[in-house]
Amino acid sequence: MKLEFVKMLPPKVDKEHAYNMGLDCGKNGSNETNCHFSIFSNPQNTKEWERGKYDAELNPTKQEQVVEKNTLLYKGVNIKGGNKNE
Repeated sequence: MKLEFVKMLPPKVDKEHAYNMGLDCGKNGSNETNCHFSIFSNPQNTKEWERGKYDAELNPTKQEQVVEKNTLLYKGVNIKGGNKNE
């Protein structure tokens, strides 16, 4: 009888995954998935995880201000009022 062993490898982690896991941790609290050691395998992923967690923890007022600012910029309105085209 031949036994085969399967090596359990952690999932491959990229910056987007690290950011999403940080976001999840900030919104739902830490767990084994969003704080898995593989996320912190390099400094870039660690930085993205921390950025995601920070973004999730922004207070609602700050989030609304960021969304409003981005919406106004998208519509061509400068922050002080008026239209960029005028």
